[in-house]
Amino acid sequence: MRFSNIALLTVLCFALLLGLGRMQTVSTMNCIPVKNYILYGLTGIRNQTGDYKIKVSENTTISWNLCGPTFDYCPPREAYANIFFNNNQSCAHLTTNDSYQNIYQSMIDDTDPEKGFQIIFTNGDIYTPTDNYNFSLKIWCDPQQENVKQLNWSLTGASLKLEISSKYGCPRVNPSQIWGFIANNQWLFAICSISMGIVLCFFGYRLITISFFLLGFCLSFVPIMYIFFAFFVSDTTSGTVKWIVCLVSLAIGAAVGFICVKLEKVGFFSIGFGLAYVGANVLYVAFLSSINVSHPEVLFFIIWILGGFACGYLVSKFPIFWVVTTSSLYGSYLIVKPVLSAIADLPNEFEIAKMIQIGQTDSIPGIVYVYVVCLILFALAGFIVQVRMKIQRERGGGASDTYYNICLLYTSP
Repeated sequence: MRFSNIALLTVLCFALLLGLGRMQTVSTMNCIPVKNYILYGLTGIRNQTGDYKIKVSENTTISWNLCGPTFDYCPPREAYANIFFNNNQSCAHLTTNDSYQNIYQSMIDDTDPEKGFQIIFTNGDIYTPTDNYNFSLKIWCDPQQENVKQLNWSLTGASLKLEISSKYGCPRVNPSQIWGFIANNQWLFAICSISMGIVLCFFGYRLITISFFLLGFCLSFVPIMYIFFAFFVSDTTSGTVKWIVCLVSLAIGAAVGFICVKLEKVGFFSIGFGLAYVGANVLYVAFLSSINVSHPEVLFFIIWILGGFACGYLVSKFPIFWVVTTSSLYGSYLIVKPVLSAIADLPNEFEIAKMIQIGQTDSIPGIVYVYVVCLILFALAGFIVQVRMKIQRERGGGASDTYYNICLLYTSP
């Protein structure tokens, strides 16, 4: 397949994703939530044969379900939970069908993911002129509980509170060990990240072979280490084993970096994927997180992958300009991220996007704005430094205007 066809396919897929993202149904609840890179799988809680029931009184029953509307329909719309009065003669919705504005998902205890997961549904039908029905569900983690066990519930006015236990309340992927490992060796990882960032940000094109290696290394080492720690490292794993896992990840990352150096096209695409990662983060936080799709984090990775191929094509066509741009951006990220994470509680990109998504922009800490400003400043500084280096080499150190410099970078073979 030609590169032009790949670029066209990327644009079409992106447009399709945006179109699908605007389809809003009650089933758009995120049933594979990711919190702080900890993944839960709630799809198994859905009862496919009928709704879960709560007998409130002789004539009043509550039906509820997850990851899709209840089977017991309450006109005029679908919902995740309904209350039926007078032997089903009348009913009310305990939840809304606007998932992203009225459903709040979080861990029961942010410091202990193994406790379980909780979901709060707000803005159901009107109960009183000043109050709406709402539904709070706590899913306690019980690895031995194959199905769903209802523990206790209470209905106070318009508020239903329900606690259940299930193996689906346990994290499916819990990389908390990797954060502990990094925290215990924070300065080592920070020094390595900053060192690579300086090389990429200010010398990316001058040391293009090293840039190929570093970008290939980073784009493979980080996800491989994440997977190893998420699936194979537990609380009882010794420190020695953790270091072995880290070294194996380093070796694989170095091998991928070596391939990027030896195969020029692979090197170009490693730079393209580095640029796409930064761009996907910006798009996700600023725009994509507000689109109503079931799994916004998955959308981020799809955009990153498709964008990686598109950017790889651009880098191969205009290598100088895009190598300078990409290395400046990615190097800036590698410098700024560990520094601010070490001195302040910097939320990750998914957490920031979630705050924007649910309209809690006032809750975004000030350090996030400092983070964005520093990213831009370092990227601009790196771009300018690399432009000057390139022009000095092209013109024997002579001065020239900035517009000409950028045009030369863009059109040079």
